[in-house]
Amino acid sequence: MVPFRFTRSHVTLRQMLRPIRRWFLMLPLGLALLGLPLSASRPLLAWQHGTVMNITGGSIQITLNQRIKNKRFSKRKYAWDFDIDDGSSVIMAEYRGPKPLAVGKGGLVAFAVSGDDLFLRDSHGRRHKLDLVSRKAK
Repeated sequence: MVPFRFTRSHVTLRQMLRPIRRWFLMLPLGLALLGLPLSASRPLLAWQHGTVMNITGGSIQITLNQRIKNKRFSKRKYAWDFDIDDGSSVIMAEYRGPKPLAVGKGGLVAFAVSGDDLFLRDSHGRRHKLDLVSRKAK
């Protein structure tokens, strides 16, 4: 029987770097393909100006049916309703989030309607997505 011999492999540096080179060549293409859906997901909006007529809000405490170590957990949900007058109609929208928006009653706001959503810019210039409840003519 012939004893086992350790032999030196003849792998060159070029062969070792081939997978890494392929990865670096595919990286810009992959990032470009990932960026396309992100840029296409934000629709172009036609911004309008209106006046906030009324803001009502509150919180609801919801008891979850999950039990961990024989304890029930409750969660608080926050919701605010906005009535916006754009001159020809009154738009009612609902916002759900942990903090109220930086919008005052009687103040001017910029908004845009897209499908069932209403996008609202607050006084800090941030864009928020609200659920469109109804739109009634004056």
